[in-house]
Amino acid sequence: PQSPPPSPQTLAYIGDSVYELLVRTTLLYPLRKTSSYHDGVVRLVRAEAQSRVLKAVVDTGLTDEEASVVRRGRNAVKRSPSRFGSSSASAAAASKGPGVYQDSTSLEALIGHLYLTDPEGDRTREVMETVRGEVVRMQE
Repeated sequence: PQSPPPSPQTLAYIGDSVYELLVRTTLLYPLRKTSSYHDGVVRLVRAEAQSRVLKAVVDTGLTDEEASVVRRGRNAVKRSPSRFGSSSASAAAASKGPGVYQDSTSLEALIGHLYLTDPEGDRTREVMETVRGEVVRMQE
């Protein structure tokens, strides 16, 4: 019997790891002390940065299957972290609303889907190059 497909949350869980590894390897050069990488990585794995990356990926065009994964990832978000809209959140983060967190989950779900279904495939490479390009632009 065939296993059911992973849930959007599971895809996002895997995609989060793949995305963070891509960010870490992108920031690796020029070489420096390990402690100096931390701030850059944290800035680029935040939901706000991932939302921007998702927009770049979507702008390049998605297949119907990828668009479905993105939509399911977005719909899987039931509750955003407090910094995305609670009364105690900062004004800057709250003004972005829960959509930013939904975007980041969608991106992670898409990356997780691509990684699990065809980690060495041409489409996976294309999407990951778009992701890497946006990460590079954000660190400039």
